[in-house]
Amino acid sequence: DHLLESVELNLNKYIVKPFTSKKLQSLLKNLDDTFRGDGTYALTPEVFVNKEECFVTFAGQNHSLTPKELDFLEILALKGVVNYNEIDEIWQDSPPSQDAIRSFIKTLRKKLPINLLKNRQNLGYFVERAS
Repeated sequence: DHLLESVELNLNKYIVKPFTSKKLQSLLKNLDDTFRGDGTYALTPEVFVNKEECFVTFAGQNHSLTPKELDFLEILALKGVVNYNEIDEIWQDSPPSQDAIRSFIKTLRKKLPINLLKNRQNLGYFVERAS
């Protein structure tokens, strides 16, 4: 059951006991590949978000992000999924309407590669990574 749940969360590393130094090194390399020390993190090997400059890069082009879009993509990079409660938290003043969320996602998808951002009912938004 836990393994099936991890698939839903889009996890790309799962360590089973007993832990070995080789398994931990592999995990750390994966984390290092995802989060760089320069304020940039990877959504996929081709899509990078620059937190300091507030833009997303893919196919050699930069697309500027709003603060809410940046928050959304940061949660996505950290957790692999953005659930609906987290979307409500991005709007600090009051929870957004369903229309506001749809509009937000539609605008954000225009700044990302086609079909990168997926949605699953009762889960939230995620990036489908190739195996």
